[in-house]
Amino acid sequence: MSPPTWNAPQPAPRPGEAGPRALRSSPALRYSARPKTQARRLLGAARAEITAGAPGKAQLLLDRARNHLRDQLQDGLAKLAQGAIYRALNQPAQAAAVLLAAATNLAPLDVRLARAALLDALTVAAVSGPLALTGATVLDVAAAARTVPLTTGQAPGIGDLLLDADAALVVDGHRAAAPLVRRAITALCRDRSESAQMLDWLEAAWRACSATPPCTRWPAAWNGRPAARAR
Repeated sequence: MSPPTWNAPQPAPRPGEAGPRALRSSPALRYSARPKTQARRLLGAARAEITAGAPGKAQLLLDRARNHLRDQLQDGLAKLAQGAIYRALNQPAQAAAVLLAAATNLAPLDVRLARAALLDALTVAAVSGPLALTGATVLDVAAAARTVPLTTGQAPGIGDLLLDADAALVVDGHRAAAPLVRRAITALCRDRSESAQMLDWLEAAWRACSATPPCTRWPAAWNGRPAARAR
């Protein structure tokens, strides 16, 4: 299978979601004479709808934003939003391909944002398994992660540690990856936040922990967290 084209068909609005006419009347999306500003507003509105659990409405906003994209950063952000929509619609193979493309756009501009996209892409590529699209398998994403290191002087965050650990698991195997997995798990256990980003990190950490023999048990420090209860 080949990666989806950028102009993917939009999903039909779900019950309770607004259609194109309602979106056009939104006061938050009034016409701007500057396409770049309009794109920024539409992308922000699309991300808000994704967070609110309305991927159909988010897709309509994103489709409008594409006509106003004016630079590589906005194109990368649009692809991030498309990947999030695919995830919300339970289409992990498509999400992995688009998130990998987003990371390619963003890497020269914002390394941390590109690496966050790669971590998300690894997660959904792993879910896709044999149904992954050509060029967006878990091995493809892990190899791409190796080409987007942190810049000199940047301290790794939890997401960076998890990305390096996950990529090592895929490319080098669990023995070589074990020290990186332990380091990432230790950093994660010390962070007690419950943000949406933390839930994504816990999902990646559970996958890495399950694949690494020295870390096959779910750490007790995570018990009671939402992601731990949902696993």
